[in-house]
Amino acid sequence: MKRYLLAASIAALVSLSSAAHATNAAAGLPSASYSDSVDWNGLNAESLFNGASWNAGTGGPQWVQVDLLDTKQITAISYLTNQLPDGHSWQKIFISNTAIGDNWTSLTPSLTFEGDTVANTPISFSFGAISGRYVEIVAYNEGSWTALQTASITAVPEPETYAMMLAGLGLVGAIARRRKAA
Repeated sequence: MKRYLLAASIAALVSLSSAAHATNAAAGLPSASYSDSVDWNGLNAESLFNGASWNAGTGGPQWVQVDLLDTKQITAISYLTNQLPDGHSWQKIFISNTAIGDNWTSLTPSLTFEGDTVANTPISFSFGAISGRYVEIVAYNEGSWTALQTASITAVPEPETYAMMLAGLGLVGAIARRRKAA
């Protein structure tokens, strides 16, 4: 009986702690949450933040933006460059509580990358939490067009997630105590 209780407790703990694990905060939002400077052939900001790619279909600096619907504590952003031909590129990340759109040129980026890249070069930023509702990636590839793949935004889990995890752990502990008394 003790082994069964221990196994059930461990299973509950694993399932509850996975609920607190950070996921892509930009995925699965309403379509109106995504915007971009231009998209090509159905590859838009929504497809980028939901596991596919975005392609501007043109060169020069272009941008994609996601409205996270609420202010979040963002701790990491990652994606892949997608370009042809290989060459120099730069990306600027803006995190703000107001929509950015085409107004990025007058702002100071929260994060930047510049260097020589080839198609499928991973770009990854991990940092102390930056608070914001809107995340915009401005990308420029020296090649013929600007594109990105599989963008992911990691945010600190909401306090409600931790509260649910603690409540679950308390429930498992109460069940264990009650069974031990019996």
